[in-house]
Amino acid sequence: MASFPFDPASFLPEGFHAIDVEGRPACHRVLHGNLVPANEDLAIATIIPMPQGEVSFINVREILLEFLQSKRIGVSDVTKSPFGQAYVIVRGAADRDFLVNRGPHAYDDIHIVFQRHNEGLNWKNFNLIGDVWLMVFGFPVDLRSFHELSNATASFRQLMFWDRFKSSDAVVALKVKVDALKDVPASLVVSGAKNFSGQSWTCPVVIVDDNPIGVPPPDEDTVPEDGNPHPRPPEQFHHPNQNNLMVGPVAFHLLQPEQHNLPVIEEAPAQDEEDEGWGHWAMPQQQQLVDVEIQAREFLELNDLMGPLEMHVEQPEDEHSGLT
Repeated sequence: MASFPFDPASFLPEGFHAIDVEGRPACHRVLHGNLVPANEDLAIATIIPMPQGEVSFINVREILLEFLQSKRIGVSDVTKSPFGQAYVIVRGAADRDFLVNRGPHAYDDIHIVFQRHNEGLNWKNFNLIGDVWLMVFGFPVDLRSFHELSNATASFRQLMFWDRFKSSDAVVALKVKVDALKDVPASLVVSGAKNFSGQSWTCPVVIVDDNPIGVPPPDEDTVPEDGNPHPRPPEQFHHPNQNNLMVGPVAFHLLQPEQHNLPVIEEAPAQDEEDEGWGHWAMPQQQQLVDVEIQAREFLELNDLMGPLEMHVEQPEDEHSGLT
């Protein structure tokens, strides 16, 4: 967040005044969606130095208009800004960039600094820790839509994905982008009210997986001297990790196993002599040829194969067969 002095008095509508309340949270982070530039003609103007005491905005506006007229830059509007002396809308994006990139601009006994409309005092950088998977138990079935789930998780960050396959009647599986795991509450209280009374459901929240954001990718390679960035490999059967090259995020592979919670794979024991014939799993195995002795038999006609075989059974001679 950005910390800076701020007096809202000059921006409030006539008849309104600010109410100070103790115990208010310092900030609430909101993660926006895709940001499309749409105000490239808008700039923040700051006058250095500003005199002590109250300064009429009419005087500020006249100074800025005189300066812009001296530069032959058309102006559409000049209004108050909480992050400088004024917002200035010029006639085009090129004029805005000229004022921003060529500053500070000397004018009489002052200097005027122009900034892009979204790069004022409140503009800061922050880092997200990554994505987390949450299991929210007991979320009302009648309210299960992406809109309602996004609204439920907006208090601590941005909903990225709802896995309906992993969800059930008892639980919903959500992927949420966060900047701190401690911001994820232990439960969500889903409430609805009409008039002055309503109902609520308390839904336990369990963090089941977090995916930290790693280091940025490595710098691009330089163009080889021969100009070919993709030479033909010398091996007949080439693999992307030939010669033990790293594939994917190099920094991840260089971490020790305990640093990214990967199991340590113990080295397999040496093979016994009797297992030498098995070889490596990636190598083609030699087929063991077995000699089978083929016995000569009587050749069967096709008709005999199609029909039942006649079996001749020799009866043993009875020793009493000659008796009468």
